[in-house]
Amino acid sequence: RRAARTGPSASVIVATRDRTRSLDESLRSLLALDYHDFEIVVVDNAPSSDETRDLIGERYGDVPQIRYVREARPGVALAHNRGLREARGSIVAFTAYTWLLQHAPVSLVATYAFVNPVVAVILGALFRGEPITPAIVAGAFVIVTAVAFILWRQQANRAASQPQVAAAAD
Repeated sequence: RRAARTGPSASVIVATRDRTRSLDESLRSLLALDYHDFEIVVVDNAPSSDETRDLIGERYGDVPQIRYVREARPGVALAHNRGLREARGSIVAFTAYTWLLQHAPVSLVATYAFVNPVVAVILGALFRGEPITPAIVAGAFVIVTAVAFILWRQQANRAASQPQVAAAAD
């Protein structure tokens, strides 16, 4: 399969903190992308050691698509914002969702798509003075209720699949 030779440049931002093993796996996976013009910006977020910097330098130092930056202030939002400032591509992607797909049940990951708009509405109201109408409140209620139901059912299914331990007789 050949990479498409047209299209905008892309930047993939990988925010990480002290996870060199999973970072190495992610970078190998990203480097296998079938796209003609992309970069990977690794943002090392308030690291407790130089392991990530060393990994990038030693294993990927000769890979032009990978750039390392350090963000001293802790927090995923700060790391993402630093990555955005460093990005050179016309399109920007973040890897957090990909990581979540590998480490959480799909039903939980799917709730992400529903909850984000609710968070966006709340932030819009708080910081931009955007109005919250009755229709928006109703929609948010439906979304939050649906997510709560999904999580409740998932927990109930997990509990039902656990073996029951009989109480010891006195």
